[in-house]
Amino acid sequence: MNYTEWSEKVKQCRKCKLCNTRTQVVVGDGNPNADILFVGEAPGKDEDLRGLPFVGRSGKLLRQKISEIGLTRNDIYITNIVKCRPPDNRDPEEDELVACGTYLIEQIRDYIKPKFIVGVGRISSGIIYRDYKRGVIYDFDDYKFMGIYHPAVTIYDSTKLEDFVNDLQKLKKYVNKQDKFW
Repeated sequence: MNYTEWSEKVKQCRKCKLCNTRTQVVVGDGNPNADILFVGEAPGKDEDLRGLPFVGRSGKLLRQKISEIGLTRNDIYITNIVKCRPPDNRDPEEDELVACGTYLIEQIRDYIKPKFIVGVGRISSGIIYRDYKRGVIYDFDDYKFMGIYHPAVTIYDSTKLEDFVNDLQKLKKYVNKQDKFW
């Protein structure tokens, strides 16, 4: 099964109660062959309506900062752990994380096969790499991993914007050093 076929299968998911309240399943966006994978927590209202991750206010900030460090849509893929919007943008519940976690594992290991995974926010970062410290690059299975602030945090607390940007710049510097190996 290719990635497009797999995505269509995921869009039919009924593994948890979120299937009853979603508008649509949000599988991901970008280059499914990218070396860099950004993983958020779950779609919000705008994402649920458009069917794409990180397109609301905080998503626009993330995409803007990614572009400012010189990465393009072709360099990255963006997804979430949970593929359906939790009601009222609440945090995903354990059963929802477990149900969708298998999809994320398949995305990573069977299809995208990134070299670098960026956890966007504390929930996704903590699920991917339990004892992470924001902005630190870790070896994790066959990947490098770094957790960053969720862009929404920087909107509500502008003192964190500099750390957010610095972490993205650290990612870009690391990728630039590794280009000859990738």
